[in-house]
Amino acid sequence: MLKPDMLVVLGDVSAKGNQLSRSKWLSVLHQLQHLLGPFLGLPLHIILGDRDIGHCNELDLKLVEQISSSLPGLDSVGCGVFDVNNISFISLNAIAMLCKNDLRSHVEKVIERMNQERQRLAIKGSDRSFGPDQNGKNFQWRENPTSGARPVLLLHFPLHKTTDSNKWTHKRFHEALDDVIIKDPD
Repeated sequence: MLKPDMLVVLGDVSAKGNQLSRSKWLSVLHQLQHLLGPFLGLPLHIILGDRDIGHCNELDLKLVEQISSSLPGLDSVGCGVFDVNNISFISLNAIAMLCKNDLRSHVEKVIERMNQERQRLAIKGSDRSFGPDQNGKNFQWRENPTSGARPVLLLHFPLHKTTDSNKWTHKRFHEALDDVIIKDPD
């Protein structure tokens, strides 16, 4: 009855994903496929959550690469870009943005590349969107015939915490994003 164009899962596919082996992760993904049932044929985009990859002190670049390679449309640090009806959607590894580690710097580089290229194209007056190359891994700008809309940003926030320290974490995320956010060149 809904007839969606695609499904987007905003993280936390597994309760303890950062503790699972690759084969156990594949088992979790097979269970997810089973749950999707009639929607299985739709395009699927999954964003990494804190329960999938762990918290700051648990983040491991190799684990994130391993999990990201199992999920459609994500690069090696858990970021992704896709278009639906000429609207670009950008998913960022928000968990990495909360931490000060190598993974965060990789995510910041993805954002910086998007921002630089968007500014360069705005100067030229080109109408393009940002997306993966033919292999689906390296992001680049591509022609966007009828856009004009700004990209939609998809994130996973660990909202299951209720302590004051969680508020500080969200503030820290916003500060990190402000440092590298895609600013409107207009």
